[in-house]
Amino acid sequence: MIISQKYLLHLKSHINFFSEGIIEGLKALGVKAKFRPINDVVVGNRKISGASQHHLYNAFVHHGALNVDPNLEVLEKVLKVSKTKLKEKGFSSIKESLTTLRIELGRKIQLNTVKLALIRGFKKILGVKFKKGKLNNWELNMAKKLYEKKYKTSEWIFWRSKPSLEFSSSYKAEKGVINVALSLKGIIISDIYITGDFLLEPNGALTQLEETLKGGIISEKWLSETINQLFKTKRIKTTGIAAEDFVKAIMKAVPF
Repeated sequence: MIISQKYLLHLKSHINFFSEGIIEGLKALGVKAKFRPINDVVVGNRKISGASQHHLYNAFVHHGALNVDPNLEVLEKVLKVSKTKLKEKGFSSIKESLTTLRIELGRKIQLNTVKLALIRGFKKILGVKFKKGKLNNWELNMAKKLYEKKYKTSEWIFWRSKPSLEFSSSYKAEKGVINVALSLKGIIISDIYITGDFLLEPNGALTQLEETLKGGIISEKWLSETINQLFKTKRIKTTGIAAEDFVKAIMKAVPF
């Protein structure tokens, strides 16, 4: 779903707002769900849907996943979720923390039925009417070209992957986990890789943060001044975490 920024000026929190469409759709199917910050839709305390967003030019792309009838045994094997995060929510495993439409309804449900319910849910929340469309030839050709030249390549798929670095840490902030891996040359940061379940705006802010820290020194004072200044000048916004949380996560990885 791609929505213009101009339209969004009239909306509340983006992820919260669009999650209401999912919640309304689930309600129509007979499942009572609610939003759980930062980006989850839950039934009781178990996650049934999650969302993320990507800012692109003068719009942003909102993406969501809904557990209709996945194999939870397979999800348990392929998903990488922080044990700290699971424990905080009272779960010992990924499988235990999730639920599905089939589980909640006690029966199998047709995918088309789910789609129609979600369409009705978003119609109500957005106050709009949807109409069916199809990709034109230019769009189809561009999608094929991008797939062949970009999205199926190892360079793109693994662009955020890094070889094993020297030191690492996992830091639990108020509403999110920050994972840090770094290498040092003396007290100089030669390489750093930051991941986690947090949101940063605008697009590319995380990469900019990593690049700013490379060549810097392992000093709580320097890190605090540098990260806070970057957040201020680049107007970086976070959800559930603060600039100082990155400082704490980095310092936690340092062995001295």
